[in-house]
This record gives sequence, structure tokens and C-alpha cells, in this order.
Amino acid sequence: MLLALVVVVGSAMLGRHIIESLVYGNVCAAVIAILTGHIKPTEIFGIPAQAGQSTGYIENGILSVVGPIIFAIPILAVTQIMVECGIMKRILDFAHNPWSARCARPSFHRGRHGAGLHPDLGQCPAGAVVGPPSSGLWANAST
Repeated sequence: MLLALVVVVGSAMLGRHIIESLVYGNVCAAVIAILTGHIKPTEIFGIPAQAGQSTGYIENGILSVVGPIIFAIPILAVTQIMVECGIMKRILDFAHNPWSARCARPSFHRGRHGAGLHPDLGQCPAGAVVGPPSSGLWANAST
């Protein structure tokens, strides 16, 4: 079955689209499994006499991804709304701000600066740290 993986990686390395490469790998895996006797062709996709009662690996695969797809679509929609409104840009700008990296992350530094706060917290712009360094979680920390 590693041959199917080689087909996927090789196809992708040759510049084929990843979805196309995965289809090639799935077809290769199915053919190898049939040729080696691990599965029967009817196990891949079976059509019984009654309509709507089809079975097989293909139908099971489709049914198993319906839930995650329904879960992902609203998340993608909300993310796109955040991008369109500019909220995502503001979040990324804040994350790239050098002051936010220093001020938002207290460490367990126990040096001459005391109180268990990161030494750079004293250099943060006004309003970046809420409350004085001696209050809150680190108030009782010993140096």
C-alpha cells in the first residue's frame, strides 16, 4: 500500500493538483487491494436491488465527511466576514506589533526585577499592561 503513497507524492511533485494526486492514489490503492485479494470490487461500491440502499467504501467515506464539512462551512464563512470587515487585519497587526509580544506574555523570570514578571514589562507603553506589576497573579511571588 506504500505504492499508493508514492503515486500521490510523485504526482504532486510532477506539478499535478493535490486533489488530482489524491484521486490517483485512491485509485491505485483500490486496484492494489483488489489485485492482492484484500477487498472485493463490490465492497468499493455496491448497488443493491432497492433504491437508496447503496453501500461500500465510497458511500461510507462520503457519509463520514458530511459532519466535518457542515462544521467547517460556518467557520470559513465567519472567517471570511472577519477578513472583509478588516477585523482579521487588526488582529494580525496586533500580533505583529513588537510591544504586544512582550506585554502579553509574562514569564516566570525570577531575577532582580522581582514579582515574577518579565523584565521587559516595565518598558511597555501605557495601557498595555492592566494594573501595576505588584497586583494580581504575581503579587506574592518571591524574588
